Amino acid sequence: MRGWLAVPLVVAGIGLIAWAICSMAGWPLPVREVLVSGGIGLISGELALVPLLLARHGSQATISQAGLAGTTVQLLVGIGMAAVAIMGRFPLAGSFIYWLMLFYWVTLMVVVVAYVRAVRSAPVTPPAMKS
Repeated sequence: MRGWLAVPLVVAGIGLIAWAICSMAGWPLPVREVLVSGGIGLISGELALVPLLLARHGSQATISQAGLAGTTVQLLVGIGMAAVAIMGRFPLAGSFIYWLMLFYWVTLMVVVVAYVRAVRSAPVTPPAMKS
């Protein structure tokens, strides 16, 4: 379950890298946009790992289906939270969408790696039922 820790670390790392690049280039960092989009990426990435937690003792087929559900959850939660942020009259600049896409794709990579590792370590056949 390294994914639970990897998502916040990656979001924080990307935020720090973006801050470093913007400061070296002399560009102003849109702090509000980065924080809101990073928060959306963090929440949607963590919620995407819930199906993995629920299917942790299943077979490879079960965990792969949980991976499909998890990536769908991440997409829909991210879209919903972005819609609230955009239509909720929050003062966000136009760069918010670009930051949101950055955090979405990076957290999606972390989630997919977590699911691939779980599928590889799961048994091929389902565990025997206890009676």
